[in-house]
Amino acid sequence: MRQRNAGVAPRPAVTVRSGTVALLLIPVLCVLTQLSDIRAGATPMAGGFPPLAASLLLFGLIAWNALIRRVAPSLVLGRAETLFIYAVLFVVSGVPARGLAYFLIGNITAFRYYATPANAWDDLFGHYVPAWVTPDD
Repeated sequence: MRQRNAGVAPRPAVTVRSGTVALLLIPVLCVLTQLSDIRAGATPMAGGFPPLAASLLLFGLIAWNALIRRVAPSLVLGRAETLFIYAVLFVVSGVPARGLAYFLIGNITAFRYYATPANAWDDLFGHYVPAWVTPDD
């Protein structure tokens, strides 16, 4: 049985091109997530599994590959590159969403807000959190 692509080295997943595309798509993902979560009040773009925003951008990359294949084959992203970009977007999608930012702010500031002399939370936890992170008045 003959091997497919025998003698051809596989293309690496992490290339300058795939890293650049991933970095360029991160702000797009953040804007899509914020517009959907906060402004439209619609389906959370990063709350489900798989994250909807990252999946939409993956489909966009697949469409890009299909459209550009005939015009400029050198710009077509390989499977490993596309998977790397999707993995980056998958991980990053939790940052601008309610899954992280929604709870993080409240949890970081809650110990100072609810601190009383009786529970001594400020003495117990105050030195672990920098002063610039929480409001103090």
